[in-house]
Amino acid sequence: MSVRNDILNQLATDLALINGTGAYTTTIQSIKRGIYDIKDFDTFPALSFWCRNDDVEQYVFGGNKLRWLSVYMFAYTKGDGEILAIHEFEDDVEYLLDNDFTYSDDVLIENTVIYEKGTLEATEDAAMFLLNFRLKYES
Repeated sequence: MSVRNDILNQLATDLALINGTGAYTTTIQSIKRGIYDIKDFDTFPALSFWCRNDDVEQYVFGGNKLRWLSVYMFAYTKGDGEILAIHEFEDDVEYLLDNDFTYSDDVLIENTVIYEKGTLEATEDAAMFLLNFRLKYES
């Protein structure tokens, strides 16, 4: 059993909570696990994520390890209003990670970069963000 894989599967499930209701403005249309470009999606907003690193912080009693799992996300919006949409989408993802993600208590958001209109080869009417976070867990 892989704790890391279980966490990533739960992230995919929890991201579906971003559905335009309650605290969320955005409704995610596509979620993919792995490294995907905007050209790999047909519906938007879209998001892909993957495990970048899994570092051991320390060994603990009983042979277990405290670890930091690093996760990267690429997210895309497209069409009219894409600049406002990418900022709202990023806010929704941060809100989920801080509040509604099963492992929210152990999340540290490290960096977010928002690329506004004109930065993507596939279309001028698109925007994206890159977000990376770390999650502390024991294995």
